Amino acid sequence: MLGIDIDGPVGEIWCAAADSVATADDGQQRTLAEWIAADPEGMLGQPLVAACGPELPIVIKLIDTREAPSVQVHPSDTYARAVEGGPGGRGKTESWLVLEAAPDAVVYHGARANPSDGLIDAFDSPAILDLLEPVPVRRGSVIDVPAGTIHTIGPGIILYEVQQRSDLTYRIYDFGRGRPIHLDRARDVSDTAAANPSWRRWLDIDSETDALVTEMPPYHCFLHHADHEETYRNVADVCQIVTRLDSGDNEPVGTTFLVPPSNRITLDAGCWAIATPRPEGCRRPANGNESKHAATNKPGASR
Repeated sequence: MLGIDIDGPVGEIWCAAADSVATADDGQQRTLAEWIAADPEGMLGQPLVAACGPELPIVIKLIDTREAPSVQVHPSDTYARAVEGGPGGRGKTESWLVLEAAPDAVVYHGARANPSDGLIDAFDSPAILDLLEPVPVRRGSVIDVPAGTIHTIGPGIILYEVQQRSDLTYRIYDFGRGRPIHLDRARDVSDTAAANPSWRRWLDIDSETDALVTEMPPYHCFLHHADHEETYRNVADVCQIVTRLDSGDNEPVGTTFLVPPSNRITLDAGCWAIATPRPEGCRRPANGNESKHAATNKPGASR
């Protein structure tokens, strides 16, 4: 089980990442990377290790936007491999499931349907927001953000995120915060076409029925509603990451389990997201060294 210990306000909680501290049934604690290194195939499953190497290729987060993060874009695997040399040559595709949203909450997701020729010229300017598609969101909104999609999350939103394990983020506009802007690389990788409407949909997460959240090349994720305390068995041949999306008597929101193949865990009644990495959407690292861009487990990490 991956524990979450929060002191003060944070923008992000990294529920499952390499440096997350995980507690075994016997109470022993190690980082998730240390547990995996001790038994890669036992923890991750042979197909995932063969495809990705001995590391978890996805990251699970909870994000709370009291204010909008930067307007940003992430590279593809191909660009990351050629230009950045990131871990495993991995870019970043991510997906969001909105858990709470203010009445007027929006995300900006790709270019507007008929973007002007000035989209790229508006980088590092507040005018960029006028050229992106504002998408109203509510509890249950699902947004897929493939690599190359310009995006930001508006204020007043709490969401669950599953993403590729990569910290390659190119900021386009940062609302005057003074952090580095990455214009050249953002221009290289940004898709200036309108986002595919199928990347936006709504899911009734209060219906108490299991449902697919998203299915992307690097991962898929579904909701599981436990009516009462139950034993859940991972029947996949790779690991699964199981995260609580509501509060229960014994587990807070964000409680997360890594469940190896064929293993069982006990789930309290409630709503759980179950994310599964896909070996076919992964590249094995070229060597055993992490790049300077490797994701770290820092609640409140900058976006």
